[in-house]
Amino acid sequence: MFKRMLRKTTQNLKEWIVDDPNVRPKNHPQSQRYAFPWLNSLLYKAMKEGNGQLRPNYTWGMLNGAYLASTIGIDRISVIEFGVAGGNGLVAMDQAVELIERELGVGIDVYGFDTGKGLPKPTDYRDLPNLYRQGTFAMDIGRLEARLSRAKLILGDVKETVPEFIACKPAPVAYVSNDLDLYSSTANS
Repeated sequence: MFKRMLRKTTQNLKEWIVDDPNVRPKNHPQSQRYAFPWLNSLLYKAMKEGNGQLRPNYTWGMLNGAYLASTIGIDRISVIEFGVAGGNGLVAMDQAVELIERELGVGIDVYGFDTGKGLPKPTDYRDLPNLYRQGTFAMDIGRLEARLSRAKLILGDVKETVPEFIACKPAPVAYVSNDLDLYSSTANS
C-alpha cells in the first residue's frame, strides 16, 4: 500500500515539475488554466541555459510576471532590483529576460536601483545600525555596467530616484526584488 501511495505521489509531482518545454504549447486549449507545469518547464530550461548564472527565485518571479502580462494583453513590462550592490542579481535578471521574451513574447525592461556608494547612513533604529554601516556594499559602477547588456542602472537615493522613474512612465512593473537592507531605504522604495 505504501509503494502504491508513493508511486501515485511521484506521478502527481511529475505532472507539476516537467522537463519538457513543449508540454503545454501556447495554443493548447487549456493554456490559461494550467500554467504552472509549463512555467516550471520554462524555469527548468532557463536554469539549464543559464549555466548557474541565473537566480531561480528572480527568474520564477519574472516568468510569472511576464506570463500574467501576456495573458491580459500587455506587451511590455518592467522588472526591478532595489539594492544592486555588486550586481550579480541584476546580471542574472539581465540574462533571464532573453529566454522569457523568446518564450512568452513579452518585452522586458530591467532596472537596478542603488546609491552606487553603498548603504546610506542608518537613520532609524530599525535600520539596525549595529549591523549595517554607511558605505557597505559599495558598487564598482564601471565594472558592473560592462557586465550588463540591457539593464539600466538608476543611481541615487530611492527617495528621489523612484518618483523620477515613475514620472517617466515605464512599462508596468511585473516583478520587484527588494534588497535595500535598511528599513528607512525600504520604506522609501
